[in-house]
Amino acid sequence: MKNATSLFVSAWLCLVLLAACSLTREQRLQRDYDEFKTWVSDQLRQSENQTEENWRQTRAAYTARTTSLDQQLQQLTNERKNEYSDLKKQFGELDERYTQVILKGKWRHDLLEDAHNTSSITSESLWQAYATFMSNVRLRCTKWESEDWRMAHEVYKDLAKRQDEVAAEVTTEDQIRIKALQMEYHALKSDAEGEEEEVNESES
Repeated sequence: MKNATSLFVSAWLCLVLLAACSLTREQRLQRDYDEFKTWVSDQLRQSENQTEENWRQTRAAYTARTTSLDQQLQQLTNERKNEYSDLKKQFGELDERYTQVILKGKWRHDLLEDAHNTSSITSESLWQAYATFMSNVRLRCTKWESEDWRMAHEVYKDLAKRQDEVAAEVTTEDQIRIKALQMEYHALKSDAEGEEEEVNESES
């Protein structure tokens, strides 16, 4: 009888311990999930202030967090699984946007050189910024594909936006020189687009 009682008690203790361990895993998963949810929300809110190096660290943190949660995915409720999928999608979209910001910054450096910070371009330095831009476009554009032209045009639009902001103080002489550079840019861009259309038609 004592042996039977001891076995029962031992079995009951094992069940209690297993339940406790299971509860601990659930609590840990809940904690990790809640932390991930808060973390993604923080990244969405703070993304404008991220440097390139910080964003690399953010990507690494995302990978570490999702790797752990992915391994426990089956333990989440269907509602949480859907929410988790949405959170990952939101971060993916944020990562794509930030990747474009980094890429655009590199193109701005390459094409505008010292004038890459367009907000610092003055009415006096605007023509030189356009001249630098066009000098680099001429040098590189023969090897560009459509995506390269798209990025170059993003830089061009930043330059044009700054031109609008300082237009009232730009001299007539500089306006004429800038207009000539703009016409040259659009001519090169149109020629490249025309060549691409011809290639696409020949391949179809």
